[in-house]
Amino acid sequence: MTMIRMKTYIYCCLSVMLFGLSACENELELDTKTASKQLSINGFINADSTINRLLVSFTGIDHPTIVTDATIKVSVNGNMRETVRELPAGSEQYIIHGRFSPGDHVCIEVSTPDNNYQASIEETVPQPIDKIERISTEFVKDVSYVDEYEMARVDNLYKISLSFQDNGERADYYRLTLAGYQTTKYIQYSTLHRTETTYRYFARNMGSSYIATGDPIIMEGRVYTPSTDMGFASPNNVMNRLGVFNDLLFNGKECSISIYSKLYPFNRISDPDIKTSLDLVATISSYTSAAYYYLKAVNLKKSTYYDDYNDLTGPIKMPSNVKGGTGLVGFYTSTSIPVHVYGTDRYPHLYE
Repeated sequence: MTMIRMKTYIYCCLSVMLFGLSACENELELDTKTASKQLSINGFINADSTINRLLVSFTGIDHPTIVTDATIKVSVNGNMRETVRELPAGSEQYIIHGRFSPGDHVCIEVSTPDNNYQASIEETVPQPIDKIERISTEFVKDVSYVDEYEMARVDNLYKISLSFQDNGERADYYRLTLAGYQTTKYIQYSTLHRTETTYRYFARNMGSSYIATGDPIIMEGRVYTPSTDMGFASPNNVMNRLGVFNDLLFNGKECSISIYSKLYPFNRISDPDIKTSLDLVATISSYTSAAYYYLKAVNLKKSTYYDDYNDLTGPIKMPSNVKGGTGLVGFYTSTSIPVHVYGTDRYPHLYE
């Protein structure tokens, strides 16, 4: 029987304190084929945001359906905080409100009006890192790397290096993401030789679309080799497209990471009357373990080697932390730092 998969985009609004960046996007792949109909609950919850979204649906061997009349109860540290009973107009995702603090024990209970279907999630909000200690950028020529198609390439790239201190008292699960902010200054000359300057600003959430195949931390100690026609699937040949990693190699020590990027969304214009500048914001997010293993599974499903794994071991079972149902609800906290890459201007508010 064919597995029916539904992809939905769960949008989680980043807080305004994260340098004004409006939103981030998390793609959830839902395996919706089950032996019986049950509740599926999915979403990534940004602890720093006052608005987070959950998708509630029914699974089944026919097709998934959105649950439009669910009741969602949110408890924090044993105290009921919110009950949600309605979908926002025009939306298929329920909204839960309010920030969560690191260390909060959160219980989310979901039920249908007849109580025939009930499911719950219990998670502890992860602790963020204290700060990103150092960050720098460098333009490097002729870098050998493996591209998004898992083929060998050589190109001129920007190198981004950063470090932070890991807490040795616990296991931590991280994700590194980037956002770019470009300032373009247009200089115009009038007939009276006056100059007029116009600024335009462009921001782009780049997520984990960087090159990290040579970094032992991001690759978690594995040595990545590019695809070949005679290549065979192995754990070393799964690209870390989502930039998730654990602290197994550096628990309690300083973590140093170097990644590369073409910074493709941004154009450096060679025109004396048009000046471009670029700033980056690097974010280290701390995830719950269930979310980390879910994102690791998504890495494999996005790999060009997925069909080989599928043939050898059968379809991947996506991790779930939902009791009485299926799905994944992950929590994360974030710490960010800006860095100037090139140009004479800096993006407003990033360094305040």
